[in-house]
Amino acid sequence: MRLDIIGAERRQRSVTRSRVRTAGSVGHAKSFFGARFGWIVLIALAVLTGAGFLSWSRTPTYQATADVLVPSSVLTTNTAELPDMGSEKAMASSGVVLAAASQQLGVPVNELAAGLAVSVPLDTHILKISYSSPDPSLAQQRAQALAAAYVSNWKDRQPAVPHADPSITQGAAKSSIITPAALPSAPSSPNHVVDLGVGLVVGLALGFGCAWARDRLDDRLRGPGDLAARTGAPLLGMVPAVRHRRGDRTASLVMVRAPNSRAADAYRDLRTQVTRAAARRGVKTLLVTCASTEAKTPVAANLSVALAHADQRVVFVCADLRNPYGEQLLGAYESHFASLSRGNGSEVSRLLRDTPIAGLRVLGAGSLDSDHGIPQPAALKRALTVLGDRADFVIVDGPPVLVGADADAITELVDMILLVGDERLSARREIDAMAHRLGHVRTKVIGCVLGSLGRRTRVRSAPDSFPPKTNGTQMSEDTVDVLVDVHKVQPIGGGEHE
Repeated sequence: MRLDIIGAERRQRSVTRSRVRTAGSVGHAKSFFGARFGWIVLIALAVLTGAGFLSWSRTPTYQATADVLVPSSVLTTNTAELPDMGSEKAMASSGVVLAAASQQLGVPVNELAAGLAVSVPLDTHILKISYSSPDPSLAQQRAQALAAAYVSNWKDRQPAVPHADPSITQGAAKSSIITPAALPSAPSSPNHVVDLGVGLVVGLALGFGCAWARDRLDDRLRGPGDLAARTGAPLLGMVPAVRHRRGDRTASLVMVRAPNSRAADAYRDLRTQVTRAAARRGVKTLLVTCASTEAKTPVAANLSVALAHADQRVVFVCADLRNPYGEQLLGAYESHFASLSRGNGSEVSRLLRDTPIAGLRVLGAGSLDSDHGIPQPAALKRALTVLGDRADFVIVDGPPVLVGADADAITELVDMILLVGDERLSARREIDAMAHRLGHVRTKVIGCVLGSLGRRTRVRSAPDSFPPKTNGTQMSEDTVDVLVDVHKVQPIGGGEHE
């Protein structure tokens, strides 16, 4: 029966992994824009500001334009050839025309050529001779002079045809300025609207490029789907990020400090998932672990409180000797999990400490002896067996998988494993390494949880302080009853009453 359950869970894990990969592209796109939107806007605004500064710092330039009609040239007594507008355009900006205009205006040819521009409208025989200058009257005067110089040059280039038809000759000889250069009333450049438009386009392109580069170089998780796909385990919960005062670790115990928050609802949902998995397998010991630096202890502690609120007898085991603060979260001090390494596994019940939460007891880490790490497998196995006989659930806050070899010994002895990722702290390469390292116990992994999801939100804490210190002694039944009246919170909202 158990092999059938494990096989079904393997198939379900495969289906879950394929589904999250299918939805990963859409989810990643949303998370990309959500995470990089500020960066994109910042770069776009910076480029737009620079474009505006450059546009308004440029000297205004005025442009005057004269239109010149280019007539046909007489070839024979009866025919006329249409003008080659490309050649005429080159002639209008040639040195011959510039020299004639320069002599008329008394301006050097180089200076005159700097502001000249000649264009030909499509499908016309008209030259638009333009001149640009910071002085509008100067632009008008020089554009008119250049147009007159071209007309004079064109007439000089026409061959004499003594026997030509007078009607053809008269029609071909009408080369003139059809639109004189007018005094410009507004500058032609800079065009602030165009400059700002180009700056916005360039800024957005640069912002997207930089955001994409940062996204590629960022090794953090790409959301819940990414965690599930990389661990190969179904996603059992997503815990919103909670904002609290720096250094106040107990604020992360939201099941007690903020029982009406979304984070507390997430832990009640996680409780439902864990109890179902335990019921399918017929087991009760759960290891909560992570890759390296993720906040797994709050997940394990809040899950323990959620289970205790559902009238379950729970033992919280703080097995992370490198970062032991789980017992402080739950109000139990001076526990001695480390002393199990000295062969006291049979006396584990004496080492338990009560907490202000009814039904929840703690086996804390105690002091870490440099000569001893976690308990020896035999002692730890005896301890877990004893705890399992006295509780409905044993939640082990284990060491990170990639930090030392302590986690390897514990994974061999527990019945279930819950993996924790952090949206802000977890690196994809570390999640991959964790999944690879736990390959030999993959059947024990019931799922994963993503913490610190989304923006940090401040939650309203309960008015009473928690947890109270117990001064290293077990609390009497009267003391427990008083604390339970103050601190016990009944399940509300999104959880089940198991």
